[in-house]
Amino acid sequence: MKIWEFSVRRWQFTLVLFGLLIAMGLNAYLNIPRSEDPEFHAPVPTVVAVYPGADPADIERLVIDPLEDAINELDEIKRMDSRSMDGVGVLQIEFHWDQDADEKYDDVVREVNRIRPELPADLAALEVRKAGSGLVNIVQLALVSEDAGYRQLKELAEELSDSIETVPGVRRSQVWAFPEPEVRVAVDLERMGRARVTLGQVEASVRGENATIPGGAVDVGLRKFNLKTSGSYDTLEEISETVVAVYPGADPADIERLVIDPLEDAINELDEIKRMDSRSMDGVGVLQIEFHWDQDADEKYDEVVREVNRIRPELPADLAALEVRKAGSGLVNIVQLALVSEDAGYRQLKELAEELSDSIETVPGVRRSQVWAFPEPEVRVAVDL
Repeated sequence: MKIWEFSVRRWQFTLVLFGLLIAMGLNAYLNIPRSEDPEFHAPVPTVVAVYPGADPADIERLVIDPLEDAINELDEIKRMDSRSMDGVGVLQIEFHWDQDADEKYDDVVREVNRIRPELPADLAALEVRKAGSGLVNIVQLALVSEDAGYRQLKELAEELSDSIETVPGVRRSQVWAFPEPEVRVAVDLERMGRARVTLGQVEASVRGENATIPGGAVDVGLRKFNLKTSGSYDTLEEISETVVAVYPGADPADIERLVIDPLEDAINELDEIKRMDSRSMDGVGVLQIEFHWDQDADEKYDEVVREVNRIRPELPADLAALEVRKAGSGLVNIVQLALVSEDAGYRQLKELAEELSDSIETVPGVRRSQVWAFPEPEVRVAVDL
């Protein structure tokens, strides 16, 4: 008897069989787990290397080729694809799909860690990323405020992110779209020139002080102390106290021996000197000469200036300043003028003030006219911390 003949003759059995198949189908439909985005892992790990400043040829030669040689020793590799760009190299390894994704990911991580000492030491980043359908952003939230600043919004967003990560089923929560904090350093080029400081020194000092470097451990008896550098900046006051450059200044003994003594020997040759007093401090020396009061002050001032100019070549060449100051009761500001404008800028006001100062100096009885209270020209350097 053939199967279709049996199905027709024994139609009751056929109905029961089909009923059982329908029941099994309904039971499977109702009980099999379902998901909008089912998660599965693919055996396709990706290695990403970041090497700032390197061109694609250097990335290929120094990073990608060694990684390919190391990972190629693994089994069950279907193919490898690599891309070399400016500063970035990407190597994607595809294993046969019957392999365990987590196991192959661990194999790639192990090979990358083994080859890491042979790669350039200044690689900015080297990571192995796992491929999976669950690594998808599902929900995006935006914090908007008319009054709160970026810093306050970022703090609130980070608190919200930490709370979201505690929700079951959430793999990761990230915060982005905030501008990176930065500090603008105003550079006084004139003062830098006098102090022999370059822009490179300023940048290097700020960058170095903003780094946190572990210093190791120190064992003291039964106790152990971990050392580290001062770490990154926390306040603007810490930035303002950054030491850019240190030039060892002369101590009082050097000032006395190299500057004050030669000046005293030279000026002591002048006539009508009543006494000389000197003071030597760190980096500064002061010599005060007092002539008899029946002498002409301007004439003696000129004589001291002449002797100082004569002895100058014998003094240290790196003296920051050497000047002769005249004492007198007439060196007093008598009149102060202020230029005020709602439209003119600082540069225009300064030009007008300098013209007015030149005119005032032509007035009989005016010893000197000065212009001040204008901001010095400066260059602002944006430092990305």
